[in-house]
Amino acid sequence: MMNEINSKNQMSKLQAQALANFIHTLRRDWDPAGIVHALGVARGRGSVDALAVASVRAAMVLENRTPAVIGQSGPHWVGAFVERQGPVRELECVEHGCLESRCRGRHQRVGPPEWWGDFRKGRVSPPANVERGN
Repeated sequence: MMNEINSKNQMSKLQAQALANFIHTLRRDWDPAGIVHALGVARGRGSVDALAVASVRAAMVLENRTPAVIGQSGPHWVGAFVERQGPVRELECVEHGCLESRCRGRHQRVGPPEWWGDFRKGRVSPPANVERGN
């Protein structure tokens, strides 16, 4: 698995400096040396790719005042770990017996309800009439 932490896939000092320079272009208020330090502290949390994704995500949240947040648990780490175990297997449509990619025109895709974004951010509770899984 690609996300295992070992000496071959941990971020090097050179990589941390390059990433810090990039992040500094996104967040001018974050000092590159502070970003490099935060990357070093967070180095044990994940592989190079996960750390890069999480650090850029942390930089994009303006409420994060300092780069120290990179090494802390938070939403910037959710989904940062990417599995690379081969090509994606295409699913078969159970209604029509063909591959889903060839069947998309026959289905109406429905997005999340309007309240979903606020719910994910912890701002609201789901409406009382929403069924909940057991």
